[in-house]
Amino acid sequence: MKIKNLIRVCALSLALITVAGAGTVPMAAAEPNSLISAVASVNNNYRFTVKSDNTLTITKYTGQESNVNIPQSIGGKTVTEIGSSAFKGCTSIKSIFIPKSVRTINGNAFIGCTNLQSFKTDQNNSYYTTVNGVLFSKNKTVLKLYPNGRSGAYTVPAGVTLIDKYAFSECNKLTAVTIPASVKTIEFNAFAYCLGLKKLTLNKGLTTLKIAAFNGCKNLEAINLPESVTTIEKYAFSSCKTLKSIVIPQKVTELNFSLFEGCTSLNSVQLPDGITKVYSNVFDHCSSLTGVTLPKSVKIIYGMAFCCCENLRSVTILSNNAKIDKIAFKDCPNLTIYASKGSTAEAAAKANGVKFSDKKAPFQNLSAVSISGRTLNITAKAVGGANPYNVAVYYRNTNEKSWRIAQNYSSNTNIKLTLPKAGTYNVCIRIKDADGRLTSKDYSVAVK
Repeated sequence: MKIKNLIRVCALSLALITVAGAGTVPMAAAEPNSLISAVASVNNNYRFTVKSDNTLTITKYTGQESNVNIPQSIGGKTVTEIGSSAFKGCTSIKSIFIPKSVRTINGNAFIGCTNLQSFKTDQNNSYYTTVNGVLFSKNKTVLKLYPNGRSGAYTVPAGVTLIDKYAFSECNKLTAVTIPASVKTIEFNAFAYCLGLKKLTLNKGLTTLKIAAFNGCKNLEAINLPESVTTIEKYAFSSCKTLKSIVIPQKVTELNFSLFEGCTSLNSVQLPDGITKVYSNVFDHCSSLTGVTLPKSVKIIYGMAFCCCENLRSVTILSNNAKIDKIAFKDCPNLTIYASKGSTAEAAAKANGVKFSDKKAPFQNLSAVSISGRTLNITAKAVGGANPYNVAVYYRNTNEKSWRIAQNYSSNTNIKLTLPKAGTYNVCIRIKDADGRLTSKDYSVAVK
C-alpha cells in the first residue's frame, strides 16, 4: 500500500512539472503568492515561471536571434511579465518586440544588451508604447527603457514626468542627455554606469534624484542641478570620476551616504545654508578636493564623511555646536579644520588628529583658460572666500621680465585676452575676496 501511494505521489509530481510540448523540467524555487512555479524551455529559447493566475513570467532568454519577437503565449499560457535580467547580456539582439499581453517589464530585464537599437510594442498593448524605439508607459509619462546599444545624444520628450529604474543603465554609447522641465523624478540606477555620458542637461522642475541615479558615470564632467531639486539620495554621484565641480541647490538639506564617494576629480563643492546632515562617506576618496565650507545649519557630521581625502587642506565649520564623529576626518593627512575657538569643531579636530585654526581658511582659485588662435578666454572662479570677488589678470612672454595688465581688479569674471604675437606666455590670475584675502593661479600657454 505504501509503495502504491509513493508511485501516485511521483506521478503527480511529474504531471505538475510537465508543460505541453515542452517535456519535463526541474522545479524552481516558489515565488511569493504563486500556486505553481515551474521552469521550462520552449524551443531552447525561453525559460519561465508559471504564476498563481496561470500566466507566465519569462525568466531567461537563451536564443541568438537579432530580432526577437517575445511570444504572447507559451504552451497555451499567456506571457504577462518579463523578469529581472531575463535578457541580460544578450549581445546578439538588435530589436525586441513586446506583445500586447505583457503588462510588467522589470527594469533591468535587458541590461547588457549592448547592440540593442530599438523596442517595438503591439499597438494593442495597454501598458507600454514606443516612441522612436524608446520604451514608455502607455500614457508616455514614464520613460521605461532606452536601448543599450544606441550611441550619441538623446533628448527626453516633454511630458515625461519620471525616468524609471534602470532606464538608461549601462547605455555606454550614450554621450549626452537633455531632460525637460516636466521630469520630476530620476529613479534608482536610472543612469548608472553610462560610461560614455559626458554632458547632462537638467531643467527646472526636477525635484528628486533617487539612489545611485548617476552612479559610475565616470566621464560625466559637469552636473547642473536646478534649484527645484529638494532630495538627492545616497550614491547619486558616486564614482563619477571626471566630475570636477557641483553646486548643491538651496532646498537640499542632507548630503546623503556616499554621495560623492570616489569622485576623484571633484575640486569644488558649494553647499547651501540649509544643509543639516553630512552622512558617512559623502566625500570618501575625493582625492582632488582641497577645501569645503560647511554652513552654520549643519547639526551632525557622521563618521568617515571625509575619509581618505589626501589633498584636503581646509574644512571650514561655521556651526559652533555641530555633533562631529571622532572619525569624520579619518586619513586626511593635510587637513586643517577652521572654526571658532571653543566650538565642537575644535574638539573634533583633536579627536580626529588634525590641525585646528580659529583663523579664516584660504580660498581656492578655480579659473579655466581656453585658447582659440592667439586669443585666451579666461573664466575666473573661486570658492571658500567671501563674496564679492574681484579678478585681476596679468601676462608676459616667457622672454620678458615685466608683467602686462590684461585686467585690473574688477568684478568681471570672464576675460578675453588677445596675445600680441605667437610664443609661450605666463598668465597669472589673481582673485581678491571681500575680506581682502588673495589667491592666485598661474598658467603657461603656447599660442601660434
